[in-house]
Amino acid sequence: MNRFCVLTTRFGRDIPDPTSDDLQMALNEVFSLDDDEHPNSWLRYGSDSGQMFVLDVYQSSRIIFTQWADIVTTPISLTVMARCFHLTSL
Repeated sequence: MNRFCVLTTRFGRDIPDPTSDDLQMALNEVFSLDDDEHPNSWLRYGSDSGQMFVLDVYQSSRIIFTQWADIVTTPISLTVMARCFHLTSL
């Protein structure tokens, strides 16, 4: 099964397999400028099975975590998600 992790920056640039520096840059971009037309950045993690998770961060500090599943399969563990998001502990 193929998996992917893609960061979409506030102004629409997609960064596949983002690093911690990429994630920090995207957050800085969201919180450093008040822009109602481009208020957020998001991180997608998914697989070719149809399952996808999205972490959406807005300049208002609102965070939305969404799970999409075209085909219900074995759930992706939070540990795998943490690796994608470069989190050290859950």
